Parts: sequence; C-alpha cells; structure tokens
Amino acid sequence: MPCAALARGIRQTPPHTGLPFVDLINNSPCGRRVTVTANTVDFTAHSLCLFHLRQKLGDRDVQAPYVDAA
Repeated sequence: MPCAALARGIRQTPPHTGLPFVDLINNSPCGRRVTVTANTVDFTAHSLCLFHLRQKLGDRDVQAPYVDAA
C-alpha cells in the first residue's frame, strides 16, 4: 500500500506558493511503502510512510524497529 500523503505544493488550501510544484519530484501522493508498525505499535490506520509518519506524530512516538507493508 503506498503512502497517502499529498505532495509539497498542494497540501494546503489555498495551495502553498513558497516552492514550485514539479511533478517529477513532488509525487502526489507520496507513493512510498506504508509503515505498518513501529516498536510493535500499529500505525496502519494512518496510511503513511515512515518519513510522513514522523512528520505527523514526531520522532518520540515513532520508534524502531519498523515494519513496512509488503
């Protein structure tokens, strides 16, 4: 299952204007593999990759070991 996080440039309403959106760099959605568990805590409901999960919840709540969806 791919990460559901929206790409930079289209996350906000109205769209963020600080950096230009480039389709080759800013995939929408992210597309990385979803992190299923971190330190035996289930994060499946978030449908986010490790990078976006850490941005949302913080490093303290998302600790190793990590298991990604196949």
